[in-house]
Amino acid sequence: MYVLGGSRPSSGKRAGPTIYELNARGEGRSPREIPRLVAAGLTITWRAGRRELITMAVLELLSGIGVAAEVVVGRAIRADPPGRAGGVGARGRAAQDPPLRL
Repeated sequence: MYVLGGSRPSSGKRAGPTIYELNARGEGRSPREIPRLVAAGLTITWRAGRRELITMAVLELLSGIGVAAEVVVGRAIRADPPGRAGGVGARGRAAQDPPLRL
């Protein structure tokens, strides 16, 4: 990997791929590079803004928990739908809730 400009060792090689090499369509790239690239990205982000990285990680975690809760609730509703016998149907629901007034 040769770089035309910027700071580099005297051998002319660079430690990682350039943007042009990353955009190339699968030429000699390995899936084994992904963990290294993710680690490098997290390192850059950590140095640029720790608070923002932590905030985004927590928000992503909360979002994942919310999606998981939606899946659990959706499965429960699908297992026992409201209109089915024994479930809370239209008449049963009306008996439980007061009428809406607009």
